[in-house]
Amino acid sequence: MRKSIITSLIVLLSVFTGFSQLQHKGYVSAPQAGSSVVSNSGDFIYLSQLNNLGVYKVNQSTGMLTRVQTVNTKIQGGEVSSPYLSADNRFLYASLGKKHNGKMIRTFVMYEVNPSTGKLTFKKNFENDSEFQYNFV
Repeated sequence: MRKSIITSLIVLLSVFTGFSQLQHKGYVSAPQAGSSVVSNSGDFIYLSQLNNLGVYKVNQSTGMLTRVQTVNTKIQGGEVSSPYLSADNRFLYASLGKKHNGKMIRTFVMYEVNPSTGKLTFKKNFENDSEFQYNFV
């Protein structure tokens, strides 16, 4: 009994010690932020934000984020989610939800990634490709 109480106290103490090591350093404003993906180098974070994709530069020494770009995805048709970077970090794909004939459909959009700045350039909406004409992604 005494051994289990001592073990519990040690575990509890180590948990509180672990929490005390976290410190709030700052934040960036990201309205209705959703899912995100980080580049292989760790230099950039891409964050879905309802009708936008946010691109942030990561300061490798402080961990702080600086907004590089906000891409309005309404131009491509709607709300973006689930960003995904290609293995070589040259392209970013995302799921795009939009109204079509009164129904919500999902498709893919593709952006090219500038490797030095992390900025995105719209390349393609796969909505009209026959293999991507579904009500889901």
